[in-house]
Parts: sequence; structure tokens; C-alpha cells
Amino acid sequence: MSRSVLVLGGTRYMGRLLVARLLARGDRVTLFNRGRTEDPFGNHVERLHADRSELARATAGRRFDAAVDFTAYRPEEIPLHLDVGHYVFVSSGQVYLVRDGAGVPSREQDYDGPLLPRPSGADEGQWDYGAGKRGCEDLLASHPSFPSTRLRIPMVYGPRDPDRRIEHYVHALLRGEPLRAHAPDRRVRHVDAMEVARTIELLLADPRSIGQVFNQAQDETPTLRELLQMIMRDVGITAPIVEGDSPLSHRWMSFIDPSRIRAFGIDHAPLERTLPRAIGWVLGELTQWSAAIR
Repeated sequence: MSRSVLVLGGTRYMGRLLVARLLARGDRVTLFNRGRTEDPFGNHVERLHADRSELARATAGRRFDAAVDFTAYRPEEIPLHLDVGHYVFVSSGQVYLVRDGAGVPSREQDYDGPLLPRPSGADEGQWDYGAGKRGCEDLLASHPSFPSTRLRIPMVYGPRDPDRRIEHYVHALLRGEPLRAHAPDRRVRHVDAMEVARTIELLLADPRSIGQVFNQAQDETPTLRELLQMIMRDVGITAPIVEGDSPLSHRWMSFIDPSRIRAFGIDHAPLERTLPRAIGWVLGELTQWSAAIR
């Protein structure tokens, strides 16, 4: 059955992937954002361009079957005023990293507890992000009559990654450079952007998820070194791994447990499929660029 779906964001990365899936299933999609980034959806979507502070005015008198929020970062941005049948809030594994004593891997039941003191210097922004997402979650939890689902995800890789994490390493390999990694034997657990979009679609279709909170991540936990070796294998180029900053592993990268969402019936495609898919997109973009400048 076709649904009316409001997507807050929807022009970049996971939001764009989700909108494509919703349109493919026949949903009527409305995008709400500031209008600063073009989207490829033409006349297949409705667009509302305004700041978050104007969301209530822009949606007044309207009813949506569902809404997905990628762009709320502070509790005052949570749209409790929406007339909506199911609201999915995209949160972050960083809600665990700002908590004092959260377990690793972090499970949903590890959420409650005191926060770490706000750091000074370069870590302020990361702490603020995690604390802000917690504030959003806490507000939703305090309003059980608002039909929400909270989805926590760790670091995301995949097509159109604005942080170019996989792309960073593919380009280094093509330039003949070593791959830089801090703590290469540390285990990592990420999530694929296309799998996030699929997860949201499945949650929207299942009313049992209302009132629930889930972690979603890949099942595999390779070391960073093993992950880089997989990238080398798929690109077909070998390079040494040397000490340095890595876009795939840093202090503010969460390590979460997806067992609860598995028990709910939602899986994640294996890393052996998702990583080559992400690398293939990067190589495809490079091929198009090379052809365009000839």
C-alpha cells in the first residue's frame, strides 16, 4: 500500500538512498530540508524548503503515514507536533561514547547512566554530537504517545559518503601510497549506508517497532588491518600499512551490538558483499570522471 512519507533531509547519502527505495515501492515522498543540496528525484517528490524552526508551520494541517528524521541533533528539533503514524529517528552509536561506563560492544541496555564530563578542545564537537542525540532520544522516550522508533548506527560507509572514508583508501592505493591506520589491530564494526536505508524501510513497515530502540551494524568485527587488506584485495593493489590517522577508526567511533535487531528479524548484508559494493561505486565514479575529461 502506498504511504505518504515525510523525510527530513533526503538529499544526501543515507537519505537519498532511502528516498529511492520509498519511491520504488510507490510511496508519496515529501522532502523537508533547507534546499541547499540538489536531489535527483525530479517531479517524483514534493519539496518543502525551510529551516528546522519552520517545520511546524510548513507541515501544519498535514497528516503523514510515516516520517524519517536524519537531521535532528538537539532535543528542540524533535517534531512532536507532527501528525504522523510512525516516526523513525536516526540516532548514533555515539550516545554510548558520551556515557560513563558504557559496555563494549554497546547494547541498547547500556544507554542509561551518567554522562562523561564535557571535554575541552578538539573533542568538544564530538561530545556535543553524542549528547545532542541523547537529548533527542530522551525527549522521545518521555513522550510514549508519540509513535517513534529510535535507530542507533555506528560509522557509516557506502555510496556517496560525504566523508569519503572508503574512497580515501581507494585513492591512496591508486596513487601508490601506503595506507595509514592508527591502532590497526583494533577491531571495528561499521554499517553500510544501503543497509541503513533498507533497515529504515523495514522498520516503517512493521508497527511492532513503534516504541522500540535498536542498534544496527554489520555482524563482522574485523581488525582495521584486516579491513584494509580486504580493500586492497578488492581494488587489486597491495600497499604497506603504516601508522597514521584513519577515517575508519578513531576515538569517537562506536562499537555496537546488533543482536536485538537480529532477534527482531532484520539482518545486515555480509561485509563480503557490502565492501566491494562501496568500492565499486568509487571506481565507477572515477571511471566516469576520467571519461568526462578526455
